[in-house]
Amino acid sequence: MHFICIDDAGSSNTKDNSRYYVLSATIIDEKDYKNVKKQIFEYKIEHFKGDYIDSEIHVHELYKSKPPFTSVLINEKYQLLDNLYKLINQLPISIISVAIDKSLFELFYDKWNLFTTAWSILFQRCNSYLQSLPLKPKGSIRIDKSTKDQHKEISEIINTLQNKLTKTQKIQNIVGNPFFVSSESSELIQISDAISYCTLKHLSRASKFEKYWNLIEPKYFQNNGQIDSYGLNIFPTTDILSTLKQ
Repeated sequence: MHFICIDDAGSSNTKDNSRYYVLSATIIDEKDYKNVKKQIFEYKIEHFKGDYIDSEIHVHELYKSKPPFTSVLINEKYQLLDNLYKLINQLPISIISVAIDKSLFELFYDKWNLFTTAWSILFQRCNSYLQSLPLKPKGSIRIDKSTKDQHKEISEIINTLQNKLTKTQKIQNIVGNPFFVSSESSELIQISDAISYCTLKHLSRASKFEKYWNLIEPKYFQNNGQIDSYGLNIFPTTDILSTLKQ
């Protein structure tokens, strides 16, 4: 069994000013799970202190100096981020992210539901990843329960992909219903938070995050060194514009 731990960055609301909505899945073999939890716990024991000693890893709040990280000095902030992304680089995980370009999505797919599209693509890509592994293991989904308003919608998306499509379209390696768990008790959901935020910043060309992107990029699912359309899935791609111009 593999655990698939998911968190997001940005907003799925097409009316706000953000360009991307990013979902990231951190995928890990069950046999590695306890050791990885231990490594993340040790990172927090070593680096989290003062007002945020018992806090979760939330990179947006840390980077923007929002509670509980308001007292963090600039050099301390970057030290925390440096060590966090170095840790992620060393973990036995694989990453799959989906980034919806909201302006292109609204322009070309205005009749589609953005939230449903993003989660459907992510689940399908995670299923493809599991099928690519030698033993084709099953996967169990874990999602931050703070997405409470969307529990039913996410469960219905998985149910449709598991049961209501043709045999060749079904996601057959992702089993059961998703578990909605507290990110406070799930270190890998916190890691997915850090990955989603870094991916969002990378796509937004935020220079301060490029060195962090270079650390996490090797962990992305890839084929012959290629992560596009494997580990990193941008939808719609800018190729749609060149296609329309032809």
